[in-house]
Amino acid sequence: EELAAGTGSLLVRAKHENGNAASHIEIYVAPENEGAWAGFARLHTDENGEVLVTDIPPVEVVVGPLRDFYDHNERLLIEPGVQSTAELELPNGIRVHGKVVDPRGRPVGGADIWVATGMSDWLGGEIVGQADAHGAFALEGIAPGTGIGAIAGDYRRSEIIDLDLVPE
Repeated sequence: EELAAGTGSLLVRAKHENGNAASHIEIYVAPENEGAWAGFARLHTDENGEVLVTDIPPVEVVVGPLRDFYDHNERLLIEPGVQSTAELELPNGIRVHGKVVDPRGRPVGGADIWVATGMSDWLGGEIVGQADAHGAFALEGIAPGTGIGAIAGDYRRSEIIDLDLVPE
């Protein structure tokens, strides 16, 4: 991909401590100093735990997972014409799997899976995955104390389920 003149790019590779890719997590990229770059980026990693941010002006940035930004970030300098790489290692967290169903118990394929850390409602959360055609989903690296829910097309959003209260 061709970059705009005078800009660089950043390849973010995120994995968990166990070596598994940190897929479908929201990554936040921001300038180290406010005002140095008017922009920021919020993008999701792919299945391999990677995301590419392009057209960043020469500036020092901080990059990390939105859910745990202050504890797991990396600082680096973006240089014109150069693709920088940030390697993020995130805690393993817990593995969550389930099935999204409608009020009649029918699977809801393609539902977005939402998590909110330390929240009891839909504010302050993010979409971290999607149910398959049969309503099934599996997430890895979810922090303890997280609430989880689902939202899809013509359906009302689900209730948020506190994962600390769900039996193993």
